[in-house]
Amino acid sequence: MSRVTGRSVLDFVSERFDVAPADIIGRDKSRPVVHMRMVAMLLIRELCPHLSYNLIGKMMGGRDHTTVMSNVVRAREIIQASPEMAEVAEATLVHFGAKPMTHQGMAWCFRKYAEAMQRGRAA
Repeated sequence: MSRVTGRSVLDFVSERFDVAPADIIGRDKSRPVVHMRMVAMLLIRELCPHLSYNLIGKMMGGRDHTTVMSNVVRAREIIQASPEMAEVAEATLVHFGAKPMTHQGMAWCFRKYAEAMQRGRAA
């Protein structure tokens, strides 16, 4: 099986949201686009562990690595609160061969990860 690329994840997410990849990467600050961008960053990070935060930031319109790190954490909160975002996240994970989760299971997993991050135990 070939390695998942950040671009392939971005293309899949943009297709699911029915938005051009350039719009997700762009500088649009409207809430829906910002949320899509954050979720895309999270999914790229989850599915492409070979990509650093710095490389994801460059890919996502030249953003700083700390912006990507912050957006990954915030995307987890968005997914917990939004069934639509959770559905896109799960569909993306399944499409690329990751283990599927229910919305509640995904929310629990992301909550535990966030707790571990706060305690300094997760990468």
